[in-house]
Parts: sequence; structure tokens; C-alpha cells
Amino acid sequence: MHQSEVGELAVIGVFIDIGKPNPFLKKVFDNMPLKEGDRKVSDTITLNAKDLLPTDKGFYHYLGSLTTPPCTQIVEWYVMKEPITISKEQHEQFRKLYKNTYRPTQDLGTRKVLHK
Repeated sequence: MHQSEVGELAVIGVFIDIGKPNPFLKKVFDNMPLKEGDRKVSDTITLNAKDLLPTDKGFYHYLGSLTTPPCTQIVEWYVMKEPITISKEQHEQFRKLYKNTYRPTQDLGTRKVLHK
């Protein structure tokens, strides 16, 4: 998620399939807390968010909102067409710490989805 100096919001979304382990997320998961509510800080690792993006940079674009209440903000969404993969173990590790990280699918309404 990015917020501009004037408060405008943009989000890049990436679908995730269960498959091969994800090397970028391995670095993250190896350094995240082991239980919910804990906090872990590391100044020894570096991450570049573009390494989380799929090889194919094609995307869908639409105007929407954040996925957390009040869900009323205007957000420029860019959703990558190609998914990335994570292992079943990485998925389970994430789900142990972060529950309910989704919102039900919303109707398209009058929004237009552009394919780039």
C-alpha cells in the first residue's frame, strides 16, 4: 500500500497459490514473531518489495476501497494477473499468526476493471 503526500491511496495486490516455497517470504517468515501479538524487529535483513511481484507484470486496475472497515476510502487497486507461490508450510505459518486477513468478495457495482 502507498499513500501519497496528499493522502491518495494505491495498493498492489498479488494472488498467491500453494506451490513452491517463496524465497522472498522465507526471509520475512524467518524473521517474524512466533506467536500472535508478539513483535520482532530486525535491522540485519533487507527486503525489496518488487521481489515479491510475479515475473509477468500484467495487471488489472480498478477503483475500490481498503479491505478493512470503514471500507469507504478511494483506493487505486492494481492486481497482478499472475500469481506467486508459497509452500503449504509458509501458508500455515502465516495463518497461525494472522487470522481473518480477508474480506468477502464485493459486488462490482458500477466500477470498471481495466486490463493492462
